Amino acid sequence: MTIVNELDRRGIKVWLMGGKVRVFPKLLLTGELKQMVLENRSALVEELTRIEASQPKPFFNRVGDLVIPFNSPQRYHWWAGGQSVKETILEITQIGGEHGNY
Repeated sequence: MTIVNELDRRGIKVWLMGGKVRVFPKLLLTGELKQMVLENRSALVEELTRIEASQPKPFFNRVGDLVIPFNSPQRYHWWAGGQSVKETILEITQIGGEHGNY
């Protein structure tokens, strides 16, 4: 079982944001789990990078509305501790050009 799977099994979401490992909700992260994350950080970052690459990214639809798919990387989920909508829009427009499409 991977670290991401173990955390998910315990109700903890984990993602990368700005090169840092983020968890939500932090209250569920026990001392044992914190230690596991610290000791296996490089493997965790590698796994999260691989997972994120396979997930759909936010985009602007044809009328210009921002669409954040529920199965997109956790860092885009502002409603669950992810980055702000403003940060997501800035990131998308910088990466995808004028329309922010990938």
